[in-house]
Amino acid sequence: INMLWIAGWTVGVGYWGMRAGKTTLAYAAVVLVVIGVVGAPLVTGLKTTPVVEWIGLVMGLVSPHLTRLQRRAYSGPCSPSIRTASS
Repeated sequence: INMLWIAGWTVGVGYWGMRAGKTTLAYAAVVLVVIGVVGAPLVTGLKTTPVVEWIGLVMGLVSPHLTRLQRRAYSGPCSPSIRTASS
């Protein structure tokens, strides 16, 4: 459950970072998330983040990129009937 929660929490950052491109602000958002996952337990005195939750973090940040690649792979040229209808 924690892995899915963290994946869901970070998928927005991954999506925004994908849409923003390779900008300083996108990298800063990802770094801020990683610092939060590392720093929150240290500041609050809780246990360190387990490996399973790190996997959720990576899944959340990477899943928008994988979805975009998958859509590109399946979106081929339009069929001839669609091209003539839109002309």
